[in-house]
Amino acid sequence: MWIIKYYVTANGGSPFKDWYGGLDQDVQAVFDARLEYLKQQPRNRWSMPHFRLLHGPYVQLGEIRFKVKRVQYRPLGFFGPEANQFTLLVGAIEKGDKIQPASACTSALKYMSALSAHQNQPNPTGGSANDWDS
Repeated sequence: MWIIKYYVTANGGSPFKDWYGGLDQDVQAVFDARLEYLKQQPRNRWSMPHFRLLHGPYVQLGEIRFKVKRVQYRPLGFFGPEANQFTLLVGAIEKGDKIQPASACTSALKYMSALSAHQNQPNPTGGSANDWDS
């Protein structure tokens, strides 16, 4: 079973929690169900149509995939920073085969790097990962 985390900035904000909080309840419910399903799966079962790893410079990131009312949601995260953890970084949607907002992948990679670089420091300055509990 996976432990789901979400990124928290050094000043205490959370891009993912902010995005999630702005979603309609029906969208949150579908996301929660998808996440609950994935949490129970071994790593090799995190695959299409529920999940997909990105490619190119974002190969360390993955997207949780679901659709509600013709909108394709693509929350981004990564496996880590510790074993058996998946950390949610930013929320996004896919429109015309492109992730929106356009900055989502770059921001997610920046947050992932901040977490990875500071995970072993006693007082991290790059942010932290808190347990997810929608």
